[in-house]
Amino acid sequence: MIHGVAVKNLRVIPDERGWLMEMLRCDDDVYKKFGQVYLSVGYPGVVKGWHYHKVQTDHFTIVKGMMKVVLYDGREGSPTRGEVNEFTMGELNPILVTIPGVGGPRVAIVIYAVSAKLLSAGVGGGRRRWGHVR
Repeated sequence: MIHGVAVKNLRVIPDERGWLMEMLRCDDDVYKKFGQVYLSVGYPGVVKGWHYHKVQTDHFTIVKGMMKVVLYDGREGSPTRGEVNEFTMGELNPILVTIPGVGGPRVAIVIYAVSAKLLSAGVGGGRRRWGHVR
């Protein structure tokens, strides 16, 4: 596992009205601080490009469909530099993946809770060409 990445199994609580799933709580070990929450939708057959953050930690949860999240550790000085992690997650495998400043693509419907407000383009992170992880 890439240094700093954590996986939390989520529990779906259904009843006759629908269902509920807690994703992230302030008493979770991975919770540090709140920045913002946003929603991203990926179209079928589309791969969103590699990107990374230097400042924030991401918490990914897929609430509709299934998605493969691939992470690459390109951080200088990381004990797991060069390592790749893959997670198949979503409705059939509800998990929360906590991601420190490493890169990966996004596909499907994702809810992110991040530790910092989204910064303007090029500040605190960046993007990589798809297929280029080194």
